[in-house]
Amino acid sequence: MEDFIMNKRRWEVLSDLLNTLNLSEYSITEIGVFEGKTCQYLVDKHEFRNYFLIDPYSNYSEYDDSRADSLRLVDAYQKILKIVDNNECIQHFKMYSTEAISNVKDNSLDLVFIDANHDYLFVKQDIELWKKKVKQGGIIAGHDYNYPGITGVKRAVDELFGDRVKLESDYVWYVNNWD
Repeated sequence: MEDFIMNKRRWEVLSDLLNTLNLSEYSITEIGVFEGKTCQYLVDKHEFRNYFLIDPYSNYSEYDDSRADSLRLVDAYQKILKIVDNNECIQHFKMYSTEAISNVKDNSLDLVFIDANHDYLFVKQDIELWKKKVKQGGIIAGHDYNYPGITGVKRAVDELFGDRVKLESDYVWYVNNWD
């Protein structure tokens, strides 16, 4: 696969991907939200029927992330609450994606964006669980494909999607029109 060119941020890439669907409003899920930069950008640019945000905002031993110290998580959670409070279309689930999945109907989403635990088993699990939530012709996407020092994302994505994977700026991967 090609090297990434950093000419757009992930939220800009996702906005472009939504534009390819050419809908008047969207239903999406974002798994791994942190401070909500992606969400804020997208709600400023697009109309949403539903925007589901999923993040437990907790430290756990399986996830080694320098941003995941308790004080930063509290601050990030406060930032996302401000975004949620100003948008009726947003539903926030402060829980793991495996717990939140029962709140979203199968074949109801136009896009799922996975940027949570980057460990191979967790990425693979999120893809396998959440792909059934995406409508035919929708998009399943994620972040940190081929990011230096992170191998789990690429391994899981390649294993599940093979040569159907498309790459964009800011280490974004996506699959469109999957079966």
